[in-house]
Amino acid sequence: MTVRSYIILSDARDLKEFPNLNGTSALEFLRLDRASINYVPPSLCRFCPRLKSLDLKVNKLTTIPDLTFCRELRVLDLAHNKITELEGRPFKNLSLLHDLLLSHNSISNIPREAFIGLKRLQFLASLLGEVFHIIELDPQLFASALVLKCS
Repeated sequence: MTVRSYIILSDARDLKEFPNLNGTSALEFLRLDRASINYVPPSLCRFCPRLKSLDLKVNKLTTIPDLTFCRELRVLDLAHNKITELEGRPFKNLSLLHDLLLSHNSISNIPREAFIGLKRLQFLASLLGEVFHIIELDPQLFASALVLKCS
């Protein structure tokens, strides 16, 4: 029998600081949605290297968190935040990520290299109508995706 480790803090509107997750190395699913978090510590993935799903929707994040060491991540939900750009290569080490939700943000620029590393991406939720400038993306970027749905 497989034991899965979850932390769910939903609708914690007064939660302004990211909780200390030291000692949660077996954590696979983290949901901190509908809170007031504006910062994710870069140590998150060092404390939780087995994280498979990270749900931070409806918070106050302005940037994509540093997820460099979250190599097991498959689902990332950053919808309904205040993210304004996809700077650099924010997903470069997330080769197992298959669902990326970025809708309802204020993203005004998507650089060419933004999605590099997403070898298994199958679902990208982004309201392209909100994006003011998309630099031409390499057509081979999502070549390995079976079906890529943009909504």
